[in-house]
Amino acid sequence: MPASLANLLVLVFALSPVPGLILGGPWLVLTPVLALVVFPFLDLVLPRVNPEPTRGNPSPLLYLYLPYHAALILFGAARVHELPGNSPALWLTAFSIGIVTGGIGITFAHEWVHKLKPVQKFLGEWLLVWVGYGHYATEHVYGHHKHVATFEDPATARRNEWIQAYIPRALYQVWRSAFRIKPARTLLHGLTTLIIAAAITAAFGTSALVLFIVQAGVAVLLLTSIDYIEHYGLERKKSPDGRPESVKPHHSWDSDSLLMGEVLIHLQRHADHHMRPLKPYPELELLGTAPRLPTGYAGMIWLAWWPHLFFRIMNPRLDHRLKPFKPNAWSGKIDLDAQASRTSTGIQLRYRLHAADPTLLASLIPAETAEPSSRRDGLWKSTCFEAFIGVKNSKAYFEFNASPAGDWAWYTFDDYRKGMRKPELAAGAEPKLLESRRTADRFEITWLIPNAALGGISPDSVAPASVLDHHGDLGYWSTKHAGSVADFHLRESFIIRI
Repeated sequence: MPASLANLLVLVFALSPVPGLILGGPWLVLTPVLALVVFPFLDLVLPRVNPEPTRGNPSPLLYLYLPYHAALILFGAARVHELPGNSPALWLTAFSIGIVTGGIGITFAHEWVHKLKPVQKFLGEWLLVWVGYGHYATEHVYGHHKHVATFEDPATARRNEWIQAYIPRALYQVWRSAFRIKPARTLLHGLTTLIIAAAITAAFGTSALVLFIVQAGVAVLLLTSIDYIEHYGLERKKSPDGRPESVKPHHSWDSDSLLMGEVLIHLQRHADHHMRPLKPYPELELLGTAPRLPTGYAGMIWLAWWPHLFFRIMNPRLDHRLKPFKPNAWSGKIDLDAQASRTSTGIQLRYRLHAADPTLLASLIPAETAEPSSRRDGLWKSTCFEAFIGVKNSKAYFEFNASPAGDWAWYTFDDYRKGMRKPELAAGAEPKLLESRRTADRFEITWLIPNAALGGISPDSVAPASVLDHHGDLGYWSTKHAGSVADFHLRESFIIRI
């Protein structure tokens, strides 16, 4: 999207409460309708964005918004000073302002607090104290980025944790963490907010104080709801000494939605941000190995507040641990999980294998002997990473095989083990190896099945699986073993919905 159009979107959103402040009446619902109805709908219907960075300069709106943030709150306070505290107009005004001070203000503050210069950090804190959340600047930079995707991080939502339980936990723990990191600065942030609130009350009365408190609450609620989404259910693995692994792209959720990606200045490219926190937002890109949200943040906030539906959609996108069909002497020393997710370009598959004994890993994943990305049959006769992809409203399915060295195979079936074919694939339709990493005790590999390989057919489910070969002793691993024998083709095993 051109930078001028992106700036216009941000400007329209930021200014959306102003007609309601001036004209009142139906205009008071303009901002809520935009944020809660129009934006989520457009995120669903608009095409997905290109994963590449824009490479442009940061928007001048980052600076222009700084005085507007305070002016919007003060203007709102002046407009409601004669209204009773239970006035619907007062609460609608506060709600609209809070959507902007949270959606735009805290997002811009997030960009500022990651800068190196003290003046720039101060600008971020300036925006945050107007919503009563100045301590976020401390905890986010020095706490969240260190502990992300661990139980030590207040902002990481655990799997199956309801947002209604997460928010009070996160609010308390974020403040506690900030106080432990920088107690004096945390108290200063709180004192500054109290001074602002007292000044507004002295100037405009108690109704204005109600507006200030409500807009701050709405802004923080938006932030905390987004925090809930950004790392939900993701977890960094820990070594035997208790130290978490380094932060990787798969520890954050990305979104390739068009509209909210621009309105929130690429905040949705969250994995790249955690990999390189100092990177300016125009340079952020979508990472191929990060899991993808089904829609943008505006729609995800709606979804998050319906836990059962949220879990039903999101849990299958989390990493799935593969289990051996028959445990043996060495299977207990193996930790194998897989992730399958739908992206704008195809189906992304990631496998992670950890062995307690480096010698065991060396036997399972031998040194590379084949040229990468060559098509070859019979890969399942030795260590092989597989995926079975179900076709929507059909018994047909696809089978994908990949060796650790980069060889691959692709088959189609009309029904359970029937009508097997090996379709020809054009160069752009061939499975693509995105990443392969190996250490002494870990092996990770990520593949992309391009949309073109599916031939226009809509998939609905995936069953990741693997064959592990330990000196001729084959183990069959899957997210679910549905039969009495090891059989990856059984449709009951296709448990990951995409």
